[in-house]
Amino acid sequence: MTRDPFGTVLVLIRDDPAVAAIVGSKVSAAAEAPPSVRLRALATSLRPFGPNSGHLGLQLWAGAAQCYGDLSETGPILARSLAGAVVDALHGRRSIRGSTYLLDVWTPDIGEMLRDPVTDWPYHTVRIEVHAARDAQP
Repeated sequence: MTRDPFGTVLVLIRDDPAVAAIVGSKVSAAAEAPPSVRLRALATSLRPFGPNSGHLGLQLWAGAAQCYGDLSETGPILARSLAGAVVDALHGRRSIRGSTYLLDVWTPDIGEMLRDPVTDWPYHTVRIEVHAARDAQP
Protein backbone atom coordinates (compact mmCIF):
# COMPACT_ATOMS: atom_id res chain seq x y z
CA MET A 1 0.00 0.00 0.00
CA THR A 2 1.39 3.41 -0.90
CA ARG A 3 0.97 6.57 1.11
CA ASP A 4 0.08 10.09 -0.04
CA PRO A 5 3.16 12.28 0.39
CA PHE A 6 1.69 14.95 -1.95
CA GLY A 7 -1.33 15.53 0.29
CA THR A 8 0.77 15.48 3.43
CA VAL A 9 3.28 17.99 2.06
CA LEU A 10 0.45 20.23 0.84
CA VAL A 11 -1.10 20.27 4.33
CA LEU A 12 2.28 20.88 5.98
CA ILE A 13 2.91 23.92 3.79
CA ARG A 14 -0.66 25.26 3.94
CA ASP A 15 -0.92 24.94 7.74
CA ASP A 16 2.44 26.54 8.52
CA PRO A 17 1.83 29.88 10.30
CA ALA A 18 4.58 31.75 8.42
CA VAL A 19 3.35 30.56 5.02
CA ALA A 20 -0.28 31.26 5.95
CA ALA A 21 0.66 34.80 7.01
CA ILE A 22 1.83 35.44 3.45
CA VAL A 23 -0.65 33.49 1.32
CA GLY A 24 -3.61 32.68 3.55
CA SER A 25 -4.86 29.31 2.31
CA LYS A 26 -3.67 29.71 -1.29
CA VAL A 27 -1.58 26.53 -1.37
CA SER A 28 -2.84 24.06 -3.96
CA ALA A 29 -2.05 22.03 -7.06
CA ALA A 30 -3.41 24.83 -9.27
CA ALA A 31 -1.88 28.24 -9.94
CA GLU A 32 -3.73 30.97 -8.04
CA ALA A 33 -3.31 34.73 -8.03
CA PRO A 34 -0.23 35.70 -6.01
CA PRO A 35 0.95 35.51 -3.41
CA SER A 36 0.41 31.77 -3.60
CA VAL A 37 2.13 28.38 -3.61
CA ARG A 38 1.55 25.85 -6.38
CA LEU A 39 2.60 22.33 -5.36
CA ARG A 40 3.49 20.01 -8.23
CA ALA A 41 4.20 16.30 -8.14
CA LEU A 42 7.18 15.46 -10.36
CA ALA A 43 7.80 11.76 -9.74
CA THR A 44 7.02 8.84 -7.46
CA SER A 45 9.08 5.69 -7.17
CA LEU A 46 8.12 2.59 -5.25
CA ARG A 47 11.66 1.27 -5.80
CA PRO A 48 13.86 4.31 -5.11
CA PHE A 49 17.03 2.30 -4.52
CA GLY A 50 16.96 -0.13 -7.44
CA PRO A 51 15.22 -3.26 -8.76
CA ASN A 52 14.97 -5.19 -5.48
CA SER A 53 14.40 -2.21 -3.20
CA GLY A 54 10.61 -2.71 -3.24
CA HIS A 55 11.21 -5.20 -0.45
CA LEU A 56 12.46 -2.34 1.76
CA GLY A 57 8.99 -0.85 1.99
CA LEU A 58 10.02 2.67 0.95
CA GLN A 59 8.76 5.07 -1.66
CA LEU A 60 10.29 8.28 -2.93
CA TRP A 61 8.14 11.26 -3.88
CA ALA A 62 9.67 14.24 -5.66
CA GLY A 63 7.85 17.51 -6.11
CA ALA A 64 8.21 21.25 -6.41
CA ALA A 65 6.63 24.20 -4.64
CA GLN A 66 6.39 27.20 -6.95
CA CYS A 67 6.24 30.27 -4.72
CA TYR A 68 4.61 33.20 -6.56
CA GLY A 69 5.03 36.89 -5.91
CA ASP A 70 2.88 39.57 -7.51
CA LEU A 71 3.58 42.07 -10.29
CA SER A 72 4.49 44.91 -7.92
CA GLU A 73 8.03 46.23 -7.67
CA THR A 74 8.54 44.10 -4.55
CA GLY A 75 6.95 40.98 -6.09
CA PRO A 76 10.30 39.17 -6.53
CA ILE A 77 11.17 39.83 -2.88
CA LEU A 78 7.77 38.47 -1.85
CA ALA A 79 8.35 35.31 -3.92
CA ARG A 80 11.77 34.79 -2.28
CA SER A 81 10.37 35.33 1.22
CA LEU A 82 7.58 32.86 0.53
CA ALA A 83 10.07 30.26 -0.75
CA GLY A 84 12.08 30.70 2.45
CA ALA A 85 8.93 30.16 4.53
CA VAL A 86 8.16 26.95 2.58
CA VAL A 87 11.69 25.64 3.21
CA ASP A 88 11.38 26.44 6.91
CA ALA A 89 7.98 24.69 7.08
CA LEU A 90 9.42 21.48 5.65
CA HIS A 91 13.00 21.47 6.92
CA GLY A 92 13.91 18.42 8.97
CA ARG A 93 10.38 17.02 9.31
CA ARG A 94 10.59 13.41 10.43
CA SER A 95 6.99 12.55 11.29
CA ILE A 96 3.78 14.27 10.43
CA ARG A 97 0.75 14.73 12.72
CA GLY A 98 1.46 11.72 14.86
CA SER A 99 2.04 9.50 11.85
CA THR A 100 5.44 7.90 11.49
CA TYR A 101 5.25 7.07 7.81
CA LEU A 102 7.18 10.12 6.61
CA LEU A 103 10.80 9.32 7.26
CA ASP A 104 12.43 12.39 5.79
CA VAL A 105 11.53 15.58 3.96
CA TRP A 106 14.46 17.07 2.11
CA THR A 107 14.45 20.55 0.62
CA PRO A 108 17.55 21.83 -1.15
CA ASP A 109 18.37 25.44 -1.86
CA ILE A 110 15.75 27.68 -3.38
CA GLY A 111 15.96 27.96 -7.16
CA GLU A 112 16.59 31.15 -9.07
CA MET A 113 13.78 33.61 -9.69
CA LEU A 114 11.79 32.85 -12.82
CA ARG A 115 8.76 34.47 -14.43
CA ASP A 116 5.61 32.64 -15.39
CA PRO A 117 5.45 32.80 -19.22
CA VAL A 118 1.69 33.45 -19.25
CA THR A 119 1.13 35.79 -16.30
CA ASP A 120 4.63 37.25 -15.81
CA TRP A 121 4.36 36.55 -12.07
CA PRO A 122 7.79 36.11 -10.46
CA TYR A 123 8.36 32.82 -8.64
CA HIS A 124 11.00 30.72 -6.95
CA THR A 125 10.88 26.94 -7.01
CA VAL A 126 11.64 24.79 -3.97
CA ARG A 127 12.43 21.15 -4.84
CA ILE A 128 11.08 18.66 -2.34
CA GLU A 129 11.88 14.99 -1.78
CA VAL A 130 10.01 12.77 0.65
CA HIS A 131 11.00 9.28 1.70
CA ALA A 132 7.89 7.51 2.95
CA ALA A 133 7.25 4.07 4.34
CA ARG A 134 4.87 1.76 2.55
CA ASP A 135 3.91 -1.84 2.89
CA ALA A 136 6.72 -4.02 1.53
CA GLN A 137 6.07 -6.08 -1.57
CA PRO A 138 6.05 -9.86 -1.01
